Amino acid sequence: MKQIISQRKSSKSGVGLVLATTLLLIVLSVLHINATHRADLPLLLGDRVEAMFDLWSLQHFGSGVLIGSLLVYGGVASKSLRDFALVVLLLALSWEAAELAMESGWFSQTVATWKRGYEHWGNRFVGDPTLVILGGMVTRRFKSCWKIVLIPCIVWLIVNIALPHSMSVNQIVFGP
Repeated sequence: MKQIISQRKSSKSGVGLVLATTLLLIVLSVLHINATHRADLPLLLGDRVEAMFDLWSLQHFGSGVLIGSLLVYGGVASKSLRDFALVVLLLALSWEAAELAMESGWFSQTVATWKRGYEHWGNRFVGDPTLVILGGMVTRRFKSCWKIVLIPCIVWLIVNIALPHSMSVNQIVFGP
């Protein structure tokens, strides 16, 4: 009996998390489509404005590992796999909302210029969040893996911020 009550409580506790994540996804989707006016299919790999995955996708995976690590050490990993994935997704979508604001010039025109346009919806809603969740899931399984990605993530971020625009490394590797 006690186990049944505990299961009911835990299933109810995830409802707010599902609602918050769904609401953020809907609002972000509407804002993104309103800003970009695009519904075309993405390329698989390339520049973030036209592809689902770019070199920043590696950073998103690394960020997922780091976020997952914080959640693991914060005790969130003891929750169900679904709740853990939803928390990671909620954080990933929150970052995507911040990126949309940067691309729109809300942080400054300098940041908007550095961002070089809006991400493709495939990148914003599929590629990036999926890799953040995968990174979080890896950390849930291998709790110390953050030690492997911390320095590369910091270096990647510093190098990219120092370059003329956010896709400079991507252009060097894949061309214009």
